[in-house]
Amino acid sequence: MIQKLINDQPLPVYGDGSNVRDWLFVSDHCAAIRDLLALEELHQPAHGVERLERGWLALKDEEPRLAIHHLDAGDQVEVLALVLLAAMVDGASNDQGSRAAAEFSELVGESTTKKRSHVFISSPPGVGKTSIASSALSSLESGFVTTTINFSANTSSVRVSADIEARVEKRTKDTFAPPGGKKLVVLVDDFNMPEKEIFFAQPPLEILRQWMQYSFWYDLKKQTARKLVDIKLVASMGHPGGGRTAISARTLHWFHVLNMTFPSDAIIKKIFGSMINSHLVSFDEEIKPAGDIMTSATLEIYQKLVTDMLPTPDKPHYTFNLRDISKVFQGVLMVLPRNCSAPDKIARLWIHETMRVFYDRLTDRKDQRWFTDLIIELNSRFGIGSWTHAELFEDDAKPLMWTDIVKNGVPVEDRQYEEMTDLSKMLKNMDDFLDEYNMDHTTQMNLVFFLDALKHICRLLRILR
Repeated sequence: MIQKLINDQPLPVYGDGSNVRDWLFVSDHCAAIRDLLALEELHQPAHGVERLERGWLALKDEEPRLAIHHLDAGDQVEVLALVLLAAMVDGASNDQGSRAAAEFSELVGESTTKKRSHVFISSPPGVGKTSIASSALSSLESGFVTTTINFSANTSSVRVSADIEARVEKRTKDTFAPPGGKKLVVLVDDFNMPEKEIFFAQPPLEILRQWMQYSFWYDLKKQTARKLVDIKLVASMGHPGGGRTAISARTLHWFHVLNMTFPSDAIIKKIFGSMINSHLVSFDEEIKPAGDIMTSATLEIYQKLVTDMLPTPDKPHYTFNLRDISKVFQGVLMVLPRNCSAPDKIARLWIHETMRVFYDRLTDRKDQRWFTDLIIELNSRFGIGSWTHAELFEDDAKPLMWTDIVKNGVPVEDRQYEEMTDLSKMLKNMDDFLDEYNMDHTTQMNLVFFLDALKHICRLLRILR
């Protein structure tokens, strides 16, 4: 696999090749990779290889394609490939992105099946480790069966052993294995979420560590060893923080470790810029330039939030990741050209989506005012709009709201996402919906739709949409 990446289809790398943020790390603690790479003396770069700063090596080409980092006399070699998200949405070559995703999935699959290793995938939240692991497992050969266990803070070791034992059958007196002579691959998501007990151990991880080391755990009823064979783990987790703990080194020791880095700013702009610009192709010409502006402004909001709005004991939910950026653009992608025919409209839509994704998570007036001031500052700097703070956020007669229930009497499947411009008409629509419900149900609801209630309903409808 590694030799194929070097000789036949080397993967592209986005960035200058010397920045660690531009790479996806794939580390292996065995000497097999060193043999595959045929680099007997890593201090002397092989033919076609040049040395970059800080000990990085890259294959000579028009752009860096593969790099090798020497850590300690060849004991460990890190093979670096691309940040997968960038390749998936590369506007220049979708086939290349598909190949990259397939190659990485193949790497995960081969580590699990051919090398017989337990695989550990780590990355910042939102980068896509779970989808990559799921893709790798779905493409395994017919001789494998898979199952998924999602860890949480309350997951117990008893539940872990019960979930795995439910997928195996007795092969001999004290040996259990997957049915039909197949091999079982268990995907464990959020591997570091279980809460630590009084002695700082994580029981779900410890029972898996015991099994990886000794191939058995104990039957709690009979108090006898229960051996489990033909099973491999693929564990994925976010970096420690925000409720995720650091796992013990003795557990990590049994895994083949893969780490996905957070994509650089240029890659994020390429990803989401490609998405929004392709959507705006069918819009008016004066709206199309808004795609790059919205991308840059959204990224700046995200960077400000992760820098200035850090989680605290009373605000532990102040954690932001790539999923939040994607949610902003998901909201923008819901609008049709007929409902957004002017630059001011697309600007108000973008502001509304950033408010729903980021502003609604802020819990006190000071933080909320900080965010709305940031929006006004970005409006002025990027030329998004010329509204004042009062016009955008303090005008209760014309609140900034986008929803799909502006028009009454439209079937659910035909509703369109558009801006609410007439508050009285919207309130009348809500009364009509309430009357329709009371006619169809024996339990009557007598509700008064004031402005804040209407805003909450629109937020819920946006999520459900």
